[in-house]
Amino acid sequence: GSYDVWVGDSDGYVHRVRTVITSAGSKATITTNFSGFGDKVTVDVPSAAQTFDGSGTAIPGLGG
Repeated sequence: GSYDVWVGDSDGYVHRVRTVITSAGSKATITTNFSGFGDKVTVDVPSAAQTFDGSGTAIPGLGG
């Protein structure tokens, strides 16, 4: 796959990442935009029953 990364001139932060994944003859493009740098956030932590440990899970096309 390939990655395109947009970095802000004035702040040096990553503002966008575009990933192109090709696997088994199929192609997918994923674009992620980042904003609100430095904003305060509130996070509600889910219970253990609502989570999944994906650390041993491979994602096709991304290795692992």
